[in-house]
Amino acid sequence: MNKQNNMLLTKKVLEYQKSGTGFTGLQKELALRAYYYPKYKFKWNLDLCGDFLLFFYPTIIRTIHSYKHQERSFDHYFNSTLYWQLFAFVRKQKRINCEWRYATQSHFWDLPWIENVDYKEEKPLNLKNALEFDKHNRIKKESEKKQLLFFTLKKSRTMTTKNIQYLTAVTGYKTEWLSALVEKLKLTMQDKEKRFNIYACRRKVAFAKILLLGRNLENECCPERRVQLKNKINKLHDIYNNACDRISRIHMIPTQESIALVTGYPKGTVDCAIFTLKEKIIRTISVYLN
Repeated sequence: MNKQNNMLLTKKVLEYQKSGTGFTGLQKELALRAYYYPKYKFKWNLDLCGDFLLFFYPTIIRTIHSYKHQERSFDHYFNSTLYWQLFAFVRKQKRINCEWRYATQSHFWDLPWIENVDYKEEKPLNLKNALEFDKHNRIKKESEKKQLLFFTLKKSRTMTTKNIQYLTAVTGYKTEWLSALVEKLKLTMQDKEKRFNIYACRRKVAFAKILLLGRNLENECCPERRVQLKNKINKLHDIYNNACDRISRIHMIPTQESIALVTGYPKGTVDCAIFTLKEKIIRTISVYLN
């Protein structure tokens, strides 16, 4: 069955190369394969899968045009390209995460305020370098407003009234609308919050008991009692490690699918907007570091 599918895909590519028809269907089929590949291969979440698709998408078009029918089927050629591009993406993400640490500096997020701001001294890292502002210190392009909106909503769990007012000032979006979006996203996170708190409590209790039994072990002279204490400590270590593992699997930020749902935009638009703004910010950081 797989061999037949491989031959069919190869046939579609060769037909397109000859006639120039069928590109849209072929493109969609390969994009879906690339989108779900990291999820099935490495259990990535869909937000990260979306980032990989945006990174890999230009390669999809190149593989369709550059494929030459020899011994290998197109399926084999595409999967090989997909595999190596995934590792290239991972290397890029590691580099970005390293640079991204600089973006956690508070002064990087100092957006220009609407009134009473002295612009004579420009801070080296400023969002003005990543986005374009008009003379009223509001973001010019509608697309960039959406990028900042979606990107900020990823942090809706910890957003305050001041943050919302700040966003209103630079985008022009109504405060009431932004507040409603934040509350809706917090509701989508309730189940995750409950699970996170359960495992966080379990981890704290296990850690406290480990410390207590560790002190008891230091002062214990009876060999049998020492063995019992060591066994209890080992069990508590298992509980602690299990709780840490469970916590690491809970993503305490709204998914891009949730953001798309509450804002009414397609998920692809949200994925693309967040990816684009991240790229702009990373370029800004890179310029600053260089």
